[in-house]
Amino acid sequence: MVQYVGKKVRLEKNETVRSLAKKADISSGTISKWETGKAVPELTILELVANVLNVNPWDLVRFVE
Repeated sequence: MVQYVGKKVRLEKNETVRSLAKKADISSGTISKWETGKAVPELTILELVANVLNVNPWDLVRFVE
């Protein structure tokens, strides 16, 4: 199972959910769902978010059993 762990990165980069959503052109509700574990991002969207945060996409997810 894949888990989104980008909240830590987002906070380290001093980004709010709203500012990240605007820069990545996605809804803030979508990011909130990822951060609460209700959904996981598609790979193409994950890459957009990673580019905005200037990190590798794999820094935003982890694999859990």
